[in-house]
Parts: sequence; structure tokens; C-alpha cells
Amino acid sequence: MGKQSKKRNKNTSTKSIREYVYIDETEMNSILAQVKDGIPKVIRKLNQTTSEASKTDSEGYKNASGIQGGIPKLAEGKLDAESQTSHQETIGNSDMSQNAIDIVYSDHAIDIIEDELDHDELMHTHAKQSDGTFVKLKQRFSVTDFGLMHDFASSDSFGGLMNDTNQEGLLMFKDSAVALRRLFPETIFIKLGSSLVLGNEHNFRYTKPQMQTANFTDRKLTVIGRVEARLTDDLTKKVASIFDNDATSDDDYISEIGEIMPLTSMYFLQNIFQLKREDRIIRPLAMYFE
Repeated sequence: MGKQSKKRNKNTSTKSIREYVYIDETEMNSILAQVKDGIPKVIRKLNQTTSEASKTDSEGYKNASGIQGGIPKLAEGKLDAESQTSHQETIGNSDMSQNAIDIVYSDHAIDIIEDELDHDELMHTHAKQSDGTFVKLKQRFSVTDFGLMHDFASSDSFGGLMNDTNQEGLLMFKDSAVALRRLFPETIFIKLGSSLVLGNEHNFRYTKPQMQTANFTDRKLTVIGRVEARLTDDLTKKVASIFDNDATSDDDYISEIGEIMPLTSMYFLQNIFQLKREDRIIRPLAMYFE
């Protein structure tokens, strides 16, 4: 018994369990549909994982129904309290199983996508890539959530924190939080070494407090995503010019009005996150610890 226990510990000590922080299921399914046999591969892995569990659930429901001679007690009007409880538990377990299946599907899908992109040499391990390229980065990180800042600054208790010495600073914080929340709605930022990841807050598996706590971990975060933009010299010049007071013609103003908000957004990102020349903006597909 002792030998088996030691052997089991030896086998599992090197096993890596991923802790998924973020998965974009819409983008994930789009990629799966475009790689060879992508979705069928995920379904096969899902079936292998859940087949035994489905068999167990089926037997449990059969027993809970109280089948005697092929006639359920429910049909005979003889469903006692114990059977009814078992039946309700079975329904609850079914809902839980469906939720588990959704999670397993997503987790398997990321494995398949990584394998396929690696096989086709479409995945790169550093951010200095052209726009649209897939990257897989494992780096130190920091989390910034302007929505959380806004909610805190808008709370009734915020005013109680003000006093004669910090009133001006807190008011500036509140104004900044309101502006940044409106400029970057439903977005949580992950800053890596030479790139900035823009994640949709609805795709995170972590809660907002958990994401804030993650700022203090010693672990590196793995990010899989696409390079959406890079901070070129031309873009830097355009960003710097949005607050230029030099006179421009009406025609120039009209032709550039569509760039005002994108350039304003980039201006704040560049200054808040200290983005440098050739830094990248990344749209994430998945993020996890391992």
C-alpha cells in the first residue's frame, strides 16, 4: 500500500494543472471552425472525458426513479419522499453536469487550438510580430480595471475618505475614473513586458477582486492571443498631434474626425501604461496559470 502511494505521488508530482483565467469562446469557436478537423477533435476529447460520467448519471437516474417491473413509481403515484429527493438531486446533478461539460469543452478547445497553431507554425513566443499574428507569451504581469476604479469612486463612502489634505487628489482620481470607464467600457487590462492585453471583462473566470489579488502573485501568466496593433513612429506622431493647437483646414478636420476617439484612447493607453515604440496591443483568446 505504501509503495503504491509513493508511486502515485511520484507520477502526479510533475503533472501541470492549468488554472484558466480567461477564455474568449466566440473567438475560440471561430478558430476551431477554420483549423482542420478542429471542432470534431474537441468533441471526441469531450466524449472521452464525459462518457463514464454520463453512464454513472444514467444509472443513478434509473435507480432514483424507482423502476419496478419496468413501471416507474412516479407513474404509479408511489413516489415517496426519499425517491422524490433523489429525483430532484438527479435534476440538479444534470444541470451541474451540463455546466461541467461547457467548461471541459472550452478547456479542451484551447489545447486543440494550441496544438494546431503550433503544428502549422502560426504561433510565436514573443510579441514583436506583425498585426494579426498569433502569440503565446508567458510573462510577469499587472492588472488594471478602470471599471472597478469607477465603481469605487462613485460609491457613497468615497466622499468620506476626503479631507483637507487629499481632497484635490481624490477629486482628480474620481474624474479620471469616470472618463477612463467611459473610454474603455467592459475592459480589463493586463500589462506584460512589451505588450498590453485588452480583455473583455465578461470572459474572465476570475472575479474582479480575484483579478486584483492576482497582481501580487509570483507566478507568470500565459497569454494566447492576436497582435491587434503596434505603436509605430507614425502612430506615435498622430497620437501626439491630437492636442496640437496648430490651425488646420476644415477639410483636414472633417477627414480626421473619425480618428479622434481611437487616437484619444491610444493617448491615454500610451501614458497610463508607459507604452514604448514597437510595443503591441493584444486581443486575448485565453489566459492561464500553470
